[in-house]
Amino acid sequence: MKRTLILILIISPLLAFSNTDNNNGTQNGAQALREQKKKMATPDVPGNFIVDVGFNLLQDKAPEMNRKFWGSKSVALSYMLDINPPNTFFSLNAGLSFGLEKYALEDNLILSSTVDDDLGRIAVVDTLGIDAKKSKIATNYIEIPFEIRFYTNQKEREKGMFFAIGASAGLLYQSFTKRKFRVDGVNSKEKINTDFKFNPFRARGIIRAGYRGFNFFYKFGITEWFEDGKGPSGAPSKLSTIGISFVGF
Repeated sequence: MKRTLILILIISPLLAFSNTDNNNGTQNGAQALREQKKKMATPDVPGNFIVDVGFNLLQDKAPEMNRKFWGSKSVALSYMLDINPPNTFFSLNAGLSFGLEKYALEDNLILSSTVDDDLGRIAVVDTLGIDAKKSKIATNYIEIPFEIRFYTNQKEREKGMFFAIGASAGLLYQSFTKRKFRVDGVNSKEKINTDFKFNPFRARGIIRAGYRGFNFFYKFGITEWFEDGKGPSGAPSKLSTIGISFVGF
């Protein structure tokens, strides 16, 4: 009996120590598995995917180009690569972007085109004689943006504030007008693809200020939205955008 008690006293601490080692090993293994899954869920892709969402305004516009604020939206989808010089607070950022612009006219106004004796085809704003619910202009671009960014946190840039200035150059690849109206009690939609004399080339300046993956931006037009002298009333309209951005990865 005494021998049995002595064996139990000797073996019990050993079993307890063995269980502690096993539990520690299990916990360490689980933690390593969680870290591995986290790395797999967040791919190590160079650069950043950026979504810009904002509202458009038209500078130096013709008096008849009255805008509806909420319908004049802008979305830009960009992929930007970073060049980070060592031991500096600056980075150079460049990439590829798709800009989708909407400009909503007031009810019963539409963008149209006609032929001028001196200028050829020009864009004009007409008044509809029907009950129009929506009238929008759409211009879509493929662009190359370039930015110089200053970071307040040199070592961990993704955790601090940043400020940026830059510019973009783009080409128009699609333009159309879309309207919703009601005739004889029937709701109808109409989409028109024609030559509205939009400028095929676009250049804009860019200003940003943000924190981590969120920032405010202002993109201001350098080139005119329409070809020179061929927009409504010949006004040198320039499309600008103000909004917010989100960084994906």
